[in-house]
Amino acid sequence: MPETPAIALMRQRFTSAYAAYHGHEPEYTCPTPLKKRRSWQRRLGKYLVNVWIHRNLRPWRGTLDYVFINQHLRVRDCQLILTEPAPNDPTLYPSDHFGIAAELEIPHQTKR
Repeated sequence: MPETPAIALMRQRFTSAYAAYHGHEPEYTCPTPLKKRRSWQRRLGKYLVNVWIHRNLRPWRGTLDYVFINQHLRVRDCQLILTEPAPNDPTLYPSDHFGIAAELEIPHQTKR
């Protein structure tokens, strides 16, 4: 989760490639609109957990996926990937997360 100690520690030492390129994190990477077949009891349970934990009536979504870089790398491009459903089924996605693809380069360092 974005607010966990693990991500806070990563942000102390590294930079998100997506945020470096776009100036902000993606609106969300999880969940995708992938439709899972669940019983009404399971859907109700997930809804109640969402209300209890996130204090929100809308289903949770957020950014859980990152490409972290350090000062030795420069981001040439960074985009969300796997964001489109299958052509023949609008409920079928490659994953329940969108991916992040980054094109990185190691800048040339001049020796003094």
